[in-house]
Amino acid sequence: MIRFVQIHGLQLVRHNSTISTISGKIQNDIRLMIDQKTPRAFLKQNSNSTKELVKILDVVDKPDEIKPIKRLLMKKFKQNYSPFINKLRDASENPTKLHLTYIKQIGQEYRVLFNKYIDEIISNNEIDTIDKKNCIYEMINLQNELYPTIGEKYGWFLTDKIHKWFWENIDKNESFTHYYFLIQNNVNLSSSYHILQFQKRLLKGSQLEFELASFQLFLHKPEYEHIFRRKFIILNSFDSIRSFVNLLIQKNDLRFLRMYFNSMLDSMKRPSFKTNPDTVEFDSRLNLIYFNISLLNYLSKIEDIKMFSSTLRILANETSKIQTNELNKDNKIRLSNISNLLLSPLSSSITLLRNKGMYDEAFDLLSLMRKTPMVHNSVFKNFLIGHLISCLRSFNDPKLSLQYVTSAYRRKRVALFLNQLGLWGWVYHGKSYTLSNQELDTEYQKIKNTLPRSMVSIQYPPLPVLTELYITVLNTFSKTMDKENFKVFLLDLYQRYKKTILPMRSHNLYFQQNTGILNAFLKHVRYSINDHLLSLTILKDFYNESDSHRFKPTDGTSPFSIVVYQNEKLSNRDISKVLELMDSLEIPLDFKFCVAMVYHYHSRNNIPEALVWYKKILDSKFNVEHMGLIKLITENGWEYPDHFDMKLLENLDEQKQSSTEEEDFLISNTKEDLETEAPTEATTDSEMIIKEFQAMISNTNHVLKKPLLD
Repeated sequence: MIRFVQIHGLQLVRHNSTISTISGKIQNDIRLMIDQKTPRAFLKQNSNSTKELVKILDVVDKPDEIKPIKRLLMKKFKQNYSPFINKLRDASENPTKLHLTYIKQIGQEYRVLFNKYIDEIISNNEIDTIDKKNCIYEMINLQNELYPTIGEKYGWFLTDKIHKWFWENIDKNESFTHYYFLIQNNVNLSSSYHILQFQKRLLKGSQLEFELASFQLFLHKPEYEHIFRRKFIILNSFDSIRSFVNLLIQKNDLRFLRMYFNSMLDSMKRPSFKTNPDTVEFDSRLNLIYFNISLLNYLSKIEDIKMFSSTLRILANETSKIQTNELNKDNKIRLSNISNLLLSPLSSSITLLRNKGMYDEAFDLLSLMRKTPMVHNSVFKNFLIGHLISCLRSFNDPKLSLQYVTSAYRRKRVALFLNQLGLWGWVYHGKSYTLSNQELDTEYQKIKNTLPRSMVSIQYPPLPVLTELYITVLNTFSKTMDKENFKVFLLDLYQRYKKTILPMRSHNLYFQQNTGILNAFLKHVRYSINDHLLSLTILKDFYNESDSHRFKPTDGTSPFSIVVYQNEKLSNRDISKVLELMDSLEIPLDFKFCVAMVYHYHSRNNIPEALVWYKKILDSKFNVEHMGLIKLITENGWEYPDHFDMKLLENLDEQKQSSTEEEDFLISNTKEDLETEAPTEATTDSEMIIKEFQAMISNTNHVLKKPLLD
């Protein structure tokens, strides 16, 4: 029998176990059969009565038929029920299935038998794939119908072998229906690698598939919310729920976030099927930290700095209680992973504080994190140092920034490196000057202990930190020097940078090169010196060097975009040279370069070629919010991109992009600058959520019955 279920406008097939249709008369026949004989008659060796009864039971497949029969047999045989079932099993043509169907109590024996039976189906070469799937579905549905209390309270756990068979034999297009069937039948969705593969596939699929995997499908209408409330935390692990929360925040879909956060808290209180008794306390502490990190993701998204700081203090307090020397290797790795998860929300919030000029608050957050065990993670430590140097940019004091970099990377070779780059001579001595080893050592000893040991790294400064230092130095000198002297300074610094960095082979900087520092040079050539042809000269000079192919643009802005964007000094021949260079380096076209090309040809009244470049933007599915480009699109009657926000047209007349805004378009959102994009407007009542989260935060410690690892 097949029943259809309507959810969210979608018709889904529900498989009920059935191979033959059995009349309700069977119950009466069985009743008469067992009433006419004593239990002993069925318990005798090779009992004909037992064989006759088994013939009937073997063809009864419908759960609604089985339930009253089972109750009838249990009432008849009472304490002899288990021996009676053993006799039935011995006489049955399908003994394992009969045993699973009529077993008295669910326990370890049942779970072993169930998985063994499914394994037998999978291994049976006489059954084709479709029939195997139907047989497995039949058993999954049967156990859920026969033992609903167990399924609703704990969920059913299938082995990874079973989920692997599904993964390898169910068509990708059937993933939605398969996953929905598992939800209907209370199958745990986080217990093994291959069921998580189904989950990942759906999360990366259509919106409907995403909503099924995340259970959001059941929240659109009140009549289906009970499915979410009843099944969500039973079938999904804490880690899965956490991943759903973070994905929804990333997608800026905040409509049902309160329910998801509440589910995270409820899940923390439930014992995990993967719980190791030796690490239960650490696991509880870790889950509380994970919860707070997800909360930080949300608070950074809605830019609530006050609540973000409060939550971060809770997280710092929790992590500071963990004694890392008591952890085994695996748990140290897990703790290290927390550092990586925290990078995104912390970076967003510190960047927001910097952009708002709230540097004291930014320094407070950095100071707070310095006291946690996460500073033992080199990536996290470099992250903190990078943002510290970024915040120091507000003081317009290159000496202070250089002092902190030298102290943070407390090795004499780092001071030698900065001396080779020319930064030490220009910053401390105001001229192109390379100090002798003795002079350098004297100055180095005075500043090397500026930062505490907990903030000291043994590496070279990573490129984001080095980029921040260059940005600070270039920005300050551009304001304190006249244009000609600044040009001399910049070219000297550029030549030293090129000669020092490009030949490097021996350490980590060689493997992490990007164009952040080159971008900073080119920005100042164009917007501080206003020598637009010089920017092209530097670009070609840099990429003519033998090792320059290692320097790839990052996700933000390429140096090619900086050179070409609204550069009226460039001829079509110059543009061709730039394109040839990009092609030889296999550098892909980004949105900003395409916009630059549209501007270039449009300013020369070559509308057809401008349209060609605009179509590249359309073909690449870039998100178009650049008001200058939108104005050109509107004036020329070009088609708007798919999913274009037509509300942007309302502000078109008010938009007059200044040169500063054009600079920001080119330089912002680069990884080298450690910037992140501002979030779009939240789609829910943030104040209401925050109030609930405040209550959550105050109650999270109650999840833990006692302080852990103090």
